[in-house]
Amino acid sequence: MSDKRLEITRDACLGLENALAKTEKMGCPENVHPLIFEAEKDGLRSEIKRLKALIKYEERRREMDGGVKFSLGKGKTAEEQKKEAKEDKNKPVKIFLHGREIKDIIMFDGPVTDPDRMIYIDEFGQQAYMKKEFYSDGTPQYVSTFIHDPRGETCCFCGRGWEDSIKSITDYYHLNTAPKGREHAHMECWLNYLRRTDASLFHEALAATRCLIWSGLEEIKNQYGGAWNTPWYKTSITGFVDRSHPDAKDYNKPTPRYAFDPKPELIMGARKRVYSLTLKFPQPVPFPKDEEAVKPLIEDDVTKSIDDNDYSPGEYGDEGSEFMIHAWNDDKVKEYIKAFACILIKSGIAKRTE
Repeated sequence: MSDKRLEITRDACLGLENALAKTEKMGCPENVHPLIFEAEKDGLRSEIKRLKALIKYEERRREMDGGVKFSLGKGKTAEEQKKEAKEDKNKPVKIFLHGREIKDIIMFDGPVTDPDRMIYIDEFGQQAYMKKEFYSDGTPQYVSTFIHDPRGETCCFCGRGWEDSIKSITDYYHLNTAPKGREHAHMECWLNYLRRTDASLFHEALAATRCLIWSGLEEIKNQYGGAWNTPWYKTSITGFVDRSHPDAKDYNKPTPRYAFDPKPELIMGARKRVYSLTLKFPQPVPFPKDEEAVKPLIEDDVTKSIDDNDYSPGEYGDEGSEFMIHAWNDDKVKEYIKAFACILIKSGIAKRTE
């Protein structure tokens, strides 16, 4: 950055600070929604923070002899660069990031000589993001990845854009299947979308059995920690309606209902490209292997823990049964939940209530 541009940046930062102070003093106008007013102030604060970081970096760079920038991470030390600058006054200014030369720094967090996070342009002109992490023994490691700059775009879910900060710029997800070919969304918006669609699918699968009675879906911690780390869901099967009972066809009699005590648990959640479905019983139950509804659990070649003998061992040891299977699409989720419903109905541990 030239001296003239640095002076313009200082003036711009001062102007924004004055504008923010004036805005806070005047308060929110009557014709402006308070949330919009606060969002505008947050935008000003974000831009002021970015300009101050840029000014600080440029000022520290000029403190070195010959205009050589600070070395970052494991690159050459400031003293070594000073020595080189004295030996060759015409040598181009260079930046080193852990021993590798880079072209420019967009923004950073932490000390300029060893930033915690940084967005930079590498030696080939590609924009990249670097962050400092630590091994279990406390030794630092530096992880870099190429990133897209989403500033100037809008999230296809919430309609808002991205701010001039590392946290905001790195918070995005590519939607390659979007109607326009390739759109971007805030990662939090994308995860909220997945959370809602997962919950909707599981509700739909349970309702499609037309017999199970459950206590509602409770969000639990992801049991796998895969690509999205979205929450899993747990529900207690409180009972079921037996529509195959002869009384169910008699309009003068109530449809038979059965209740579980203790209640079996059904745990469902996304695991990478599949859904993990687990049915847990607190006591041993038989596996109805001759029933047509459970044939997919036996025949499908997927990851599963289905014992087609008399009992299925589970996490409860000898006192309980557990059935687990991975579903590769929404239709399989519904098919396996129906198979689980068959296991629940044929378990023989529920008691009729009416």
